[in-house]
Amino acid sequence: MASPAARTHTRVLDRANHCIRPVPSFEIHASSLFAACIVANALRPTFGSNDPARQSGAEILDGLNISNWAGVMMVDLARRQSETIGDGSSTAVIICGAFLQAASRLLEGGKSVATIEKCLTDTADEAVRMMTDCAKPVDVTDPDVITNLCSGAPIHLPDDPSSSRVLITAAVDSILDLDQQSPDGMVCPNLENIRIVSESWGKSSDSKVFSGILLQRPTDLVTEFAPVSVVNANVALIRYWLLKSNVGEEQGKRSRENILKEDRKRILNDCRLIKKSGARVVLITKDEHGDESSGEDDVNLKICVHYLAKMDIMAISDLEEAQVRSVGRLLGCASISHPSELTAQVLGRAERVDEVNSPAGNAWVHFVGTDSPSSTVVVHGSSEEELAGGRRSVGSVLTFVGNLFRDPSVLPGCGFEVEASLRLKQRVPSLDADRSECVTAFANALEIVPYTLAENMGLPPEEIVVELRRRHAQGQDAAGLSLKHRAVVDSMHDVGTVQPLAVLVSAVQLAATTANRILGMDVGIDEGGC
Repeated sequence: MASPAARTHTRVLDRANHCIRPVPSFEIHASSLFAACIVANALRPTFGSNDPARQSGAEILDGLNISNWAGVMMVDLARRQSETIGDGSSTAVIICGAFLQAASRLLEGGKSVATIEKCLTDTADEAVRMMTDCAKPVDVTDPDVITNLCSGAPIHLPDDPSSSRVLITAAVDSILDLDQQSPDGMVCPNLENIRIVSESWGKSSDSKVFSGILLQRPTDLVTEFAPVSVVNANVALIRYWLLKSNVGEEQGKRSRENILKEDRKRILNDCRLIKKSGARVVLITKDEHGDESSGEDDVNLKICVHYLAKMDIMAISDLEEAQVRSVGRLLGCASISHPSELTAQVLGRAERVDEVNSPAGNAWVHFVGTDSPSSTVVVHGSSEEELAGGRRSVGSVLTFVGNLFRDPSVLPGCGFEVEASLRLKQRVPSLDADRSECVTAFANALEIVPYTLAENMGLPPEEIVVELRRRHAQGQDAAGLSLKHRAVVDSMHDVGTVQPLAVLVSAVQLAATTANRILGMDVGIDEGGC
């Protein structure tokens, strides 16, 4: 007798024969689950790598051309995990793939989609409760505690211990600096208020953190008349195109000399309007057209900076669009379309603005006492590869610490999923036959995390998982697979390898939600390829 799943059919469009025909629902579910599992398996070879140059799961999937709707939902899962938590996107996708593989076997065994969805939701909720009960609280106000946790955490760090320590310390200090700037203390740091910049000089171990905002100033636009320090500064933000020359547009109508003379007169009038507004510091955006700008535009920029310097106004030019958004938000200034629109409402504020020179000979402008608490980490390095690795390392530490502030609790890394699986299976005897089979399947699916990690380390994954099960069954709930020792250890807390509770909780919840969405999606839609 056919199973209940095989007896149900869905009417779909057969494009080849130009007709509508019934197709077993299980076949459509199977093809969708297969496509989603392919996407999950694509991330498994990169899982567990601490290479600073490695992309996150969300970045890898964003670079793939996926058209199947189930595969697209897996990409969306990685993106949501990355946007919400900033870490664990690969974990979420791999767990979701394991859930779907378990669901596929349950469908083959005759379980209904409704039963599978309900059991998966209950299993994920119970797993989250177990994780919360087993989590160990940490003191996020102690810099030494946070630094030690980061040192052993599975995050991207350089191989050199001294460089790793400096980058960790700089990232932790930047977050604690935001706490000191907040009048009522900080519940959860806004990582967008921490800027990471780089300078080609020295080594990663020379990296530093500065309270406030640090912007690099083009050396060819530094003039001797410009002020080097401004107290209680009003900051204006103007667009580069305000300095555009009319030479190219009106060359055939009037002489070049007259047009350039009018350009300079217009720039002088605009600078007077800037001075009249009370602005003491001016930020000028970078030319959006890049190499298409004319030589006259560059000359006009230098003339504008010169005029502003004579008026005792500091100017910083060549701001990228990303810098405009972040710096403008931190300073509280708005971009204006014409200097005549400069009012007190659109000007930003800073208690002090100073020009500082770096050891590499570059000119930087340091903003202190901004509207929003802000901090800047300057990463040093001798090559672009070292600079990119340093920026990524600092970003990883910031994400790790930010999740600790979100929920100041940690779980043992690389193996706690086996403890959750074991506790879930202890509930099975109290359930009916259908639910017990589903719960057991989804509990076993959680073990995909240590299995994949052992596989990528070149260790026998089956033996590692069996050993982890034995240790956890004996009551060693913190046992896990250590990347450093390349073996199962009794306590991941003792070797300093932990993960924020918020990361694994979010990964399991989003994985279960996505798996249920794929299972419950209307099976009558037109299937695409992966």
